[in-house]
Amino acid sequence: RQMCIRDSLAVASDKDARGMLAQLAPHTAALILSAFSDKRALPLDALCEVAADYPHECAPDLKTAIARGMAMASAASPLLITGSIYTAGEARQILMETYGAPPLQF
Repeated sequence: RQMCIRDSLAVASDKDARGMLAQLAPHTAALILSAFSDKRALPLDALCEVAADYPHECAPDLKTAIARGMAMASAASPLLITGSIYTAGEARQILMETYGAPPLQF
């Protein structure tokens, strides 16, 4: 059974956003594009322009993108947060502060 994935994507400006989108889009029911809070982020308008050939929506920041994805997510349609290590770090903080995710244990 194939899962219907919701994907929140924010990438660094030096990465291949077009290539990432080409790999993710066929497996994603909804693309929610945003930018993480760092000067290395690909600006949201640039990411949305690269995604023009794919169904997507743009969120002004990662917190908004995650909120939108969480509202659409379910057990059968999980939210995948992806992009860069910067995205992962910022997303983890948002998930802990807003959604009660436990801190990582090392």
